[in-house]
Amino acid sequence: MIRRVKQFPIRRRFAQAKQLVNYCDTKVTTLPNGLRVATEDMGLPTTCVGLWIDCGTRYEKLEEMGTAHFFEHLVFKGSEKMSQHELSEYAEATGTLLNAYTSREHTSYYFQGRRDNTEKLVEILADVIQKPDLSRSAIAIERRVISAEYDDILANYEEVLFDYIHAFCFGGVDGHFTDSSLSYNILGTRFHISNAITKDVIQNFIKTHYHPSRMVLVGTGGVNHEQVVDFAGKYFDDWGSYIGPGTPTFERQANLPAGRTDHYANFWGVDTPFHSCEIRHHKPGSDTLVGCVTYPICGWSHSDCLTMNLIAKLIGVFMHGSGGFQFFTSPFVKKMQNIDPSSTFKAYMSLYNDKGLFGFIFTAFELDKASTMVEAFHEELQRIATNLSDEELSNAKRSLFTDICLGIDGTQPVADEIGRHLLVYNRRIHYPETEYLIENITREDVKRCVTQIIDSEEKCIALLGNLDHTPPIFPDVPQINDPEKVHEEAFCKNIITARN
Repeated sequence: MIRRVKQFPIRRRFAQAKQLVNYCDTKVTTLPNGLRVATEDMGLPTTCVGLWIDCGTRYEKLEEMGTAHFFEHLVFKGSEKMSQHELSEYAEATGTLLNAYTSREHTSYYFQGRRDNTEKLVEILADVIQKPDLSRSAIAIERRVISAEYDDILANYEEVLFDYIHAFCFGGVDGHFTDSSLSYNILGTRFHISNAITKDVIQNFIKTHYHPSRMVLVGTGGVNHEQVVDFAGKYFDDWGSYIGPGTPTFERQANLPAGRTDHYANFWGVDTPFHSCEIRHHKPGSDTLVGCVTYPICGWSHSDCLTMNLIAKLIGVFMHGSGGFQFFTSPFVKKMQNIDPSSTFKAYMSLYNDKGLFGFIFTAFELDKASTMVEAFHEELQRIATNLSDEELSNAKRSLFTDICLGIDGTQPVADEIGRHLLVYNRRIHYPETEYLIENITREDVKRCVTQIIDSEEKCIALLGNLDHTPPIFPDVPQINDPEKVHEEAFCKNIITARN
């Protein structure tokens, strides 16, 4: 892939130098309606065009839980202008790929196709977002589809553990989802999927949150910036005043009409709470035990974000058949294998604008070894803080940077990074800057961040599987022995009824 060469000044610890770094310019233009248009011309015959939107599960009210994800499904049902059949026929005839995802903070829709179809891709994207098919039949079909997706997720132990951690650590140990919308399940609960999400709920949600000022239209591959700006101005409407909650880390910038009630005043609160707890879902007769140790950390917007990524790299990952990690095998792998040769584990991070989660998730086949594994993890954190070698630090830095670079290899990953960066940081961070930041992480930075985790009284462990041989691991925190209730339709219905 040939890219234009651009000079990028890189500050070194002892000197300032300039070196040639090969990467593309990211051009950004803001339209009068607030829509940002960002492009990166990579000189390719193909293009990726997509919308990245400051709207995910975290932007929902309790009665709306799952609406962002539900609407994402409906977008590909077609629009007032193009039916689902016509949309599918166009994609098949032109070799266009259509995809989307919903996270807790963002939603993305992106099309990948030929360069000469860029205008049509922008037109279709604007059409299905602004004038979607919200017919009764389309909504009924997606209820069944999402219900099946929900069942699939409940069969994945890791997904269930992460759902529990968000529900109880951010929502409250009673499981009532009251303390933060960060506790919500992306799909919603069974009650939301089957009953609560209606056409009116979807329309009101989209009208509030899908405002052009909360969106970034991204084009990568073979794109001309001025043309994409013209296409955006042609096909994206002005939605009037923005009345939504903004984001947790930027000034709100809402503009409510005179006399209108502000339904999103103090929506984010002063701080996102974290409730320490031990979550125990006992499954008698299970041959395995899956556990997840979690600590609250900084979010995307904090300067320690990359340091925490590096610490996760130092802890590492082991999955049978992978031979350790692809680029860097941590010393912790050998220790875990000595405890349970059949075990698997990985460090993980889930980052949001103002908050994050850090820890490690493991699968034990020797059912009495969970406590020993957690103790080994804490010992490894202590070792990283006090006895980290130069070689380990250097290897982890190279591995982390390689992962980041491989993660943006292609038009869609590049578009995804541009969209997320503009929403989270309000600017694009190119990989030379990322490399510089990684290179300048010191052993003292690592020690400081690890020490904050070790010294913190905020913690959680979630366990799912056969717990017959596993007494409480964190006995000093609230014990939750019925976490599966948050997946029961009646339990969630009662919560919503009581709130209304």
